[in-house]
Amino acid sequence: MQRGYPEMTFKCDFEVRDTEVDMDGIVSNYVYFIYLQHARHKYLDALGCSFHTQIQNNQSPVLLATQTNFLQSLKSQDQFYVTCTLTSANSRIKFNCYQEIHHAKDDKLILTSTNTITWINNNESDPRKRFYIPEKIKNQITFDSK
Repeated sequence: MQRGYPEMTFKCDFEVRDTEVDMDGIVSNYVYFIYLQHARHKYLDALGCSFHTQIQNNQSPVLLATQTNFLQSLKSQDQFYVTCTLTSANSRIKFNCYQEIHHAKDDKLILTSTNTITWINNNESDPRKRFYIPEKIKNQITFDSK
């Protein structure tokens, strides 16, 4: 757990691979979205909501929207980490996953991203019950104190 983060923050470590950089030697923007997605899936696994198992059960998380701010660049072989915190989207059928990417060496903030997610149960025929938030996810959502 990184100091200064909420108690329910998940952290996932990475290293930039040579194949993820562009001709300028920095990580291509699309690769950051792959890092964020991989960290979210690892977080779901840790919460007992394995992405693979959910797909097998005909249920799945769906990314509805993302707001990403690129602040710095990563370079080949940089070590970094992604943090994930689940927050309320003020809805009974969607939630946010707030994520940050930090350089591991000095904790410098590289990127922030807020991702709005829902869960779809493809086994449910009633459209009012098809979209939901799993209980294991609800239990991890932090609410702003505003």
